[in-house]
Amino acid sequence: MLRKLGAGIALAILLPSPLLAQNHTRLREIGYHDDFSKWVIGQVAQESVNGVISKEFSFNANSQITTSKAFGKLQQTLTYNADGTLATVKDGNNNTTTFSNWKRGIPQTMSFADGSAMSAQVDDNGWITAVVDQTGARTCYGYDAMGRISLITYPSESAANTCDSSKWYTTSQSFVAVAGSEFGLPAGHWRQTITTGNAVKVSYYDAFWRPVVVQQYDAGNQAATTSLQRFTYDHDGRVTFASYPGTSLSTTGTWTTYDALGRVTSVGQDTELNPSLQLTTTSYLSGGRVQVTNPRGQSTVTSYMAYDQPSTDWPVKIESPESTVTEIARDIFGKPTAITRRNGDGSQSVTRQYVYAWDQSLCKSIEPESGATVYFNDDAGNLLWSATGLSLPSASDCNFAEAQSSGRVVNRTYDARNLLATLSFPDGRGNQSWTYYPDGKPHQVTTNNANGGDTVVNTYSYNNRRLLIGEGMTQTGVGTALSIGYGYDAYGTLATHTYPSGLTVSYAPNALGQPTQAGAFATGVSYYPNGAIKQFTYGNGVVHSMTQNARQLPTRSTDTGGGAVIDMAYGFDPNGNIDAVSDYVDGRQTRNMTYDGLDRLLTAQSIMFSGDNQAAFTYDALDNLKTFKVGAVSNYVYAYNAKQQLETVSNAGSGSAVIGLGYDAQGNLANKNGQTYAFDYGNRLRSVPNKESYRYDASGRRVLSVASNGNIYSLYGQDGVLRYQQNQRTNRRYEYVYLGGSLVARVSNVQSVGTATASVPASNGTGAYTVSWTAVTDATTYTLQEKVGSAGAWTTVYNGSTTSYGASGKGTSVYSYRVQACAGSTCGGWSNEATVAVTLPSAPSAAPSVSAPASSSNGAYSISWTSVNTATSYEVTENGSGLYSGGGLSTSVSGRGTANYTYAARACNSVGCGPWSAGATVAVTIPTPPSGAPAVSAPGSSSTGSYTVSWSAVGNASSYELQENGNTFYSGGSLSAAISGRGTGNYTYTARACNNVGCGPWSAGATVAVAIPTPPSGAPTVSVPGSSSTGSYTVSWSAVGNASSYELQENGGTIYGGGALSLNVNGRSTGSYSYIVRACNNVGCGPWSSSAITQVLLPPADAPSLNAPASSNTGSYSISWSEVSSATGYELQENGSVVQNSSTTSYSANGKGAGNYQYQVRACNSAGCGGWSNVGTTVVTLVPPTPTGLGATIETISYKQKRFTAWWDASSGATSYQLIGYMTYNGPALSTSVVKNMSEYPTPNPQYQVRACNAQGCSPYSQVVYSGQE
Repeated sequence: MLRKLGAGIALAILLPSPLLAQNHTRLREIGYHDDFSKWVIGQVAQESVNGVISKEFSFNANSQITTSKAFGKLQQTLTYNADGTLATVKDGNNNTTTFSNWKRGIPQTMSFADGSAMSAQVDDNGWITAVVDQTGARTCYGYDAMGRISLITYPSESAANTCDSSKWYTTSQSFVAVAGSEFGLPAGHWRQTITTGNAVKVSYYDAFWRPVVVQQYDAGNQAATTSLQRFTYDHDGRVTFASYPGTSLSTTGTWTTYDALGRVTSVGQDTELNPSLQLTTTSYLSGGRVQVTNPRGQSTVTSYMAYDQPSTDWPVKIESPESTVTEIARDIFGKPTAITRRNGDGSQSVTRQYVYAWDQSLCKSIEPESGATVYFNDDAGNLLWSATGLSLPSASDCNFAEAQSSGRVVNRTYDARNLLATLSFPDGRGNQSWTYYPDGKPHQVTTNNANGGDTVVNTYSYNNRRLLIGEGMTQTGVGTALSIGYGYDAYGTLATHTYPSGLTVSYAPNALGQPTQAGAFATGVSYYPNGAIKQFTYGNGVVHSMTQNARQLPTRSTDTGGGAVIDMAYGFDPNGNIDAVSDYVDGRQTRNMTYDGLDRLLTAQSIMFSGDNQAAFTYDALDNLKTFKVGAVSNYVYAYNAKQQLETVSNAGSGSAVIGLGYDAQGNLANKNGQTYAFDYGNRLRSVPNKESYRYDASGRRVLSVASNGNIYSLYGQDGVLRYQQNQRTNRRYEYVYLGGSLVARVSNVQSVGTATASVPASNGTGAYTVSWTAVTDATTYTLQEKVGSAGAWTTVYNGSTTSYGASGKGTSVYSYRVQACAGSTCGGWSNEATVAVTLPSAPSAAPSVSAPASSSNGAYSISWTSVNTATSYEVTENGSGLYSGGGLSTSVSGRGTANYTYAARACNSVGCGPWSAGATVAVTIPTPPSGAPAVSAPGSSSTGSYTVSWSAVGNASSYELQENGNTFYSGGSLSAAISGRGTGNYTYTARACNNVGCGPWSAGATVAVAIPTPPSGAPTVSVPGSSSTGSYTVSWSAVGNASSYELQENGGTIYGGGALSLNVNGRSTGSYSYIVRACNNVGCGPWSSSAITQVLLPPADAPSLNAPASSNTGSYSISWSEVSSATGYELQENGSVVQNSSTTSYSANGKGAGNYQYQVRACNSAGCGGWSNVGTTVVTLVPPTPTGLGATIETISYKQKRFTAWWDASSGATSYQLIGYMTYNGPALSTSVVKNMSEYPTPNPQYQVRACNAQGCSPYSQVVYSGQE
């Protein structure tokens, strides 16, 4: 059953007065699924906003969701097991995830669409005790008595499907009540301790289980690693103070205040400035606006769009300092449709627009710099293709067709887990294919840097904790694979890096995961409690140290060793911008900075600048740099085009351009001062013509730079950090070492190239063989030299990147080879000498014997000859001229004319050839072709296009050729040909006679005139009524010339064929009926007409099934009835009068008095109403009201007896009364009394209550009444 609840009310009504200025309204409707038989009501079945359905759910017979849709697009399809547990979930691409082996509400097996699966082990408490991922790695969990995780044991690295501590420390967690006081918390507070090896984190909780103190340290070096942080809270559990991390509990940190509604009103930060507490305040203005004022006094006001209640989820206007305004237009769902940045008066602005498809997914963005980008998603929401750099300015059209035909489409495919499988660009540059491990981690990515070539292959490997342990890279034309290795300690923290050269850098991390060294290049690393590096020593002995200010920002950084190398002090403004740098070495880099209201650098004052010692910058409202002046050295003006792209940089004084820039369709730099730049469709720089070209890896990082003076090969880690370079231009290899994200060493080595090992067969009898050699690390080219004999000179026979060379045509001799490997201009030593002895055989001494037919009548025959020892080939002549050369023992001859042909042969090998054989002669005599032409006969005309053409026989002919309008379409021995399928036109036929020698002359032509009648050329015009409420109406159509009949179709099926121009249609049910007609004759039919549609809406055919309760003792009850197809409303009668006319299928009766109520309902629509339903009767018999007038007395009737009496007024509908108290009564009377002895007199005075009853029940008891003494 589906019922609807409307919730569309103007915002001005729904929201409090501070938001009334917004006037954002939308109509939100919610439909509910109720299944009374299952006792399930109130399941949301559908939500719509302004008539657009945003959510839809369908349910099975058990009221379980079977499908979910968003904006009409299927999101999930669900099935269930017989016990009600979830069985499968299928996404929009029909990829199915299966859940099985349920226990305690948890699936113990989850199988994915690609065939992989993961499993869980659940105990009888319903706690997960182990999880096995798709690779077979098992992680185990232990619990305390309350079901909290107390132990985590990680996967074994030595045994499959096992968790143990052979490689990794376990993690234990305890949560206990503490008997004593700690950190000011009284006894009875709770403490959580998480321990992994020596890594300890302790949290101390108050009575509300809020962490008040958090402590972390390495138990092996607690004094140097302790970090403490404390927190305070208000009455509602909101953090009011969070201290900076310290070695002891700090009283400085961040302070937060809230208003009565729980909104943040200020955030204060303890600083080194004056005043020390720098505040950011928040004010809540009328109209739903929020004003934030930063510590520098600059305010930003943000306005929001909200429905139903105040919300800051959807900002629509941001008024920032420096008269900059950002406006965000949103649709009724809150999605941005346009973002405009402008100055205060709107004279300068730029807008980005966003367009959405029917399913409300982003389908197009329009950027000023790169034009339009069109996006198309598959049914699972994956981006299937996109196209960028398009001129498609419409803000209402996705332009899918135009984008598809633009030639700029980038395609993507996905595997069954919706992981990217392939990426394809229009020119093939950047194409990728991806493979994955079963758990979805990348295994290999192949990237083509040219269309199908210049391949870079990245591979990745992981341990059982799925931590990266190795990655490798190979490139086309680069013989050596490069790799990086990763090692981990027992905590799972990165402990070592192994570089391509074999260099291993150890980080020796402490228990908190902080490196204490970077090999020998940085040692003795110490840290502040907030994790910042405090000090370390470089490999050359220079000591780096850093001190922090009150905000724990760097205040001084010093490198010393044999004198100060670097000594810089830093000052910060209230917003955290660096406003001062002091150079304590020579003062040259000392400078002071100022910033505008948007924290953009305005000035930098330093003696390093000439003139006024100042660098100054200006900006526009769009954040474009407009001017840049440095002392008296430079003064530039920056100009931008309409797309907000920097176009020129000019001298402010002369106005002459210094730099001119141009861009491609996607906004990439295409030209700078005449130097062109070529980017691919993936926005990667591919070449700077006449200078360099580039190649990229899986993540788009440049791994090869090609130039005439040498190449640069680069290797990046998966974290994006440059780890290795081989630079042929400097003949050096570099490896980069980092600490805390900063480069601390570049290890430089002169590039050396190893020596290859050459090999060649020891002997050869053909003069053709292969010389090969081993690949050498880093080598890019190889030079191969050859020496003939023992005293010959070395000569270069090959220079290239492969590791083999094919030698051929060598005569009998001894040949020696050596090879040298090179990387750019650096070469290794010469290899060993590899020698091959070539011995070729002697020429054949005998002549073959030739066989040929004595004569031939067709000039085609075969010549053969006998084989000769040591021969590898044979030469054959015809009348002294070369005819054949090859290894066969026969050859075919054809096309010879009348003459004598003499053939001779000789045997050959690589050394030479033997004597010629005796000649064998063939006498060829060729017959002549027919001399006469046949006579052709054909009908003069045809109305069907089918007829027969015949011709006379010619002597000496064995076949005939027939031409139609000059084109041969028959060749054979027959004297006639059957013609069919010819259209209107003239067809001329000629014939000639042929034999195996040739053909005679063509005959005279015979012409057939074909005239085929045509079907009607026009389409009729169909007329039908637009609507019908009876299902009976007339379809008519116009006449068409040359037509003898008409065909009429209704909804694609033919319902009439005949000569009439109309048809009466009857008996049509509710629905849409489309009609088309065409004209026909005996030849065929013309085109179909345009369609004409009649909408038939009949009154509902069925009567609803009405349900009414048989009785009611309250006068309030519900009447319901079944839905009827095509009904838009229902009329409900109560005792013959209409009491409701609406679209609902229920009626609530209230306040009914006692009596019989009969109900009937009928279904209606705009065409009328159907029949009345069955009659439902409800008998209302009300419980009587509580009696009034209750009174009671005590009467003395003798010195030892008293009479107790109680009475009450009659209650309508009552059949009996019940009195409780000192006396009890149950009967129809309106009073009762009893006589008691004086000794039985109650204390205190007796009290009574009465109620009225009938067959339907009893009223509530009256108020208590006390008896009085007479």
